[in-house]
Order: sequence, then C-alpha cells, then structure tokens
Amino acid sequence: MGWIDYTIIAIYLVGLLAMGLAFRHQHNSREYFLGGRTIPWPALSLSVMATQLSAISFISAPAFVG
Repeated sequence: MGWIDYTIIAIYLVGLLAMGLAFRHQHNSREYFLGGRTIPWPALSLSVMATQLSAISFISAPAFVG
C-alpha cells in the first residue's frame, strides 16, 4: 500500500475516534437509536432514502444480470 492508502485509513480512524468522543454522552440504547429525538428532518429523510435504495439494489440488481 502507498502513502495515500495509509492517509485515507488514518483519516477514517481519526474520524471514528472523533465520533466516539462526541457521542459518548449517550447513556442508553434508547437515546442512541432515537438520536435523542433531535435529528433534523433532512438528515432523517436522507437516512431513510439510503436505506430504501440499498434494499432495492440488493433485490433488483440480480434481475438485471440475468
């Protein structure tokens, strides 16, 4: 692997660490899964859309191959 690969991996790990430190104040799973009921609607709608798109891709992609 080259230096670009190591840089990308390092940025990813630093991002994970930063997210872990930022969200460590959540104390229970209910608060985690509901996002403390403070998730803005654009982020929520994009999350739902990405989930739907992923499920549709797994189901419909094999039909296009055959």
